[in-house]
Amino acid sequence: LTILSIFQPYLVRKFKITDTCGVNNLHGMPAIFGGLLSVLMAAIATKDQYDQYNIDGDDPAKSSLQEIFPQSKRDWGEDGWSPGKQAGAQMAAMVVTLVIAVVGGLLTGLAT
Repeated sequence: LTILSIFQPYLVRKFKITDTCGVNNLHGMPAIFGGLLSVLMAAIATKDQYDQYNIDGDDPAKSSLQEIFPQSKRDWGEDGWSPGKQAGAQMAAMVVTLVIAVVGGLLTGLAT
């Protein structure tokens, strides 16, 4: 809550942006926070953490990591998909989403 109370006056002061309906506080900031947490969780994922309750833990095709982060038959490990690569992919998706949102918002603002 304190970050939101600091961020809103900053937007008004620096960019002359007024969020009269609280859309940024309701949707924007929680989305960024959730996106960053998803990047963090993907980065620290290990096979042992996700497969600790998997009955077929030795079968890579039935791995919980393959179910949660499917990467077209690539295995997790040194030569395959890694937690760092997954975190990078999620961060890239978050950046693309933010760019689309900012461009859409600017176009909407210019149109009115």
